[in-house]
Amino acid sequence: MPRHNLFLIVAVVLFGIFAALHLSIPDRVFRDAVRVVERESLEDVDEEELVEGALDGMMSRSPYYPYSAYLPPDEEDEYEDEIQGVFAGIGIGHMAVDETSGELWFTPIYGSPAWKAGLRFGERITAIDGGKIDGKSPEEVHDVLSGELGKSVRLSVRSLGDILRRYGGDESGSGEAVREVEVPREMVRLDVVTGYRRGGDGAWIYTLDGNPQIGYIRVDQFTDETVPLFEEALGELDKQGATSLIIDLRGNPGGFLEGASGLCSSFLPKGAEVVTIRSRGGVIDKRVTADGRKKYDWKLVVLIDEESASASEIVAGALADHHRATLVGTRSYGKGTVQALYTLAQGMGMIRLTCASFNRPSGRSIHREADASDDDEWGVAPDAENLVESDDYQRCAATLLADLRSFPPDGADRSEPMTRLIFDRAQKRDLFTPDPSDAPIAETECDFATPESADPQLARAIRILSPEEPPEAEKESPRE
Repeated sequence: MPRHNLFLIVAVVLFGIFAALHLSIPDRVFRDAVRVVERESLEDVDEEELVEGALDGMMSRSPYYPYSAYLPPDEEDEYEDEIQGVFAGIGIGHMAVDETSGELWFTPIYGSPAWKAGLRFGERITAIDGGKIDGKSPEEVHDVLSGELGKSVRLSVRSLGDILRRYGGDESGSGEAVREVEVPREMVRLDVVTGYRRGGDGAWIYTLDGNPQIGYIRVDQFTDETVPLFEEALGELDKQGATSLIIDLRGNPGGFLEGASGLCSSFLPKGAEVVTIRSRGGVIDKRVTADGRKKYDWKLVVLIDEESASASEIVAGALADHHRATLVGTRSYGKGTVQALYTLAQGMGMIRLTCASFNRPSGRSIHREADASDDDEWGVAPDAENLVESDDYQRCAATLLADLRSFPPDGADRSEPMTRLIFDRAQKRDLFTPDPSDAPIAETECDFATPESADPQLARAIRILSPEEPPEAEKESPRE
């Protein structure tokens, strides 16, 4: 054997020994486990599936799971779309099963394929591609409607006219009882910034009915589009002479930190601290501050609830700590951590890893630890006088009323029967044997004449911003 070949063999062997010696114990254990499973398993196994399972198991043991998680290759695009407010489907928003008929209540998203195909708020799906949906959950229906992009789905839809006729004897309802509708699946973009209601031209109106001096902007998610859309809404309100503003962050799961700091920058002076980012050991990595964009000195109320998380908690905490806004609602979710995405080699997907935490300008922590109690400090909470609870019925009714306002008026005067329909849907009543009584619903004090009674948090915000706000002694005590 030539001497240079002998040297090459020795070098390869020595390198292998060196590499083996420098593998950590966990590395060697993992490699040995994979080899054993591949060699001894009763059936053939796929090495890639083994690695994916191991990564998923590893991340699930993180103390910050599910914020820290493994994203396999087939979930990468879906996750990217989700954080940008985009999803594949026909454009169905909120869904709920009618307990009496088994049919599915739904809200079509304005401008989506469902809306363009003629589906309207208050209608119900009875079948999909000829198969009855009775017994299926909204989650199962969502999976069916998602499907392959570009491929249509055939829906059997009970019309609003038929429902109103059967529900309350409304003779204005017309048209066939159930119709067939073909709807294509497309990429649907959610409105991440919305107003109080849509006008006849489909554009958002950002002032409250009956209170034109009070602006209302709802932020559903912090994406790349949130700040420019929010600033556009502020500009519209400025032209209309608004003097105060309600920022609705209820149900907002968060999103990009830049969106939160950008929103705060419209109300805080340049250089004011928005949030402090801390790494391992509590070391301050970064102080995020307000930039120099146009400022609005309006009186502010921020609505939050137990589903307001992450970036929405940053906004609420910063505006409250700088005494720039009054918080109304309930204590927020308590997610005070930052996640980063790391791409894995060999096309194995990504790891979403919790790499930092954030604190309010006051220094208080937002994150709720796994063993935290209600008495511990976490999240962002309104002051006691503005702690306003909302029960399941009120939340459902308020959501449905907001859904109804998200569509341009159709010209038909159906306000009373539609309100009855919404209130009964929220209470899960038998919609075709309605209670004829106009009496308020005792447990919630909601009534048909004043739909806004379904949203006591919004009502409290309006009272704070209205010129006729009563003296301190006359204010309502917080609900128990």
